[in-house]
Amino acid sequence: MFLWDLGYFKVQALAHIAATGAYFFSRLNHQTNIYETVAGHLTPLELVPFLHSVKGNIVEKDIFIGAKDQGRSRLIASRVPEIRVHERRRKARKNAKKKGYTPSQAHLTLLAWHLFITNVPQTIGKTETVVKVYP
Repeated sequence: MFLWDLGYFKVQALAHIAATGAYFFSRLNHQTNIYETVAGHLTPLELVPFLHSVKGNIVEKDIFIGAKDQGRSRLIASRVPEIRVHERRRKARKNAKKKGYTPSQAHLTLLAWHLFITNVPQTIGKTETVVKVYP
């Protein structure tokens, strides 16, 4: 199993890991193309509206990642405690101001979630356990 951080996030590398029969677990780069299956067709998953619809603190969804070679994965999203959300948003606004732009509302929304992708089957890695693996 490979545990990766965003410093080395490449969809092609994750696809290669999966093709060899190994497992990966990584934070999701929010700029990654993700897709869901709707009526038998791959359709882009609009992450922010999807997360707005979540009622609990954790959600899992089968997805495909990558614009060209879509690889099957699980999206796992876990809510961040409110006090941490405020801190994350404050830092994002400060960094954006320093660079001369304003963070998008979508980006600020995503900061309320820990977003992970993995190809570990749920029979091996239960959703709650997977979230605890990545501190």
